[in-house]
Amino acid sequence: MNPSRISVEDVAVASALRARVGARLVRLRQRARLSQRDLSRESGVSIVSIWRIEAKGTWPSAEVAVALARTLQTTAERLLK
Repeated sequence: MNPSRISVEDVAVASALRARVGARLVRLRQRARLSQRDLSRESGVSIVSIWRIEAKGTWPSAEVAVALARTLQTTAERLLK
């Protein structure tokens, strides 16, 4: 297998992982009874970034994951798992 080639299956797996992280963020945010705006204010992460993670499946940077996780009283590992 050539590591420089990305298969369709690899892309599908990555997309599914990003979608799961977005869905997990929505669940954790809703459990904390926070709107996207509230989470943005409390975490220091822009509301656009939060929306992109939740709705578009954008993968958060390590710094963003840690800030969101702290605000939601969880770990970045749990958020990204």
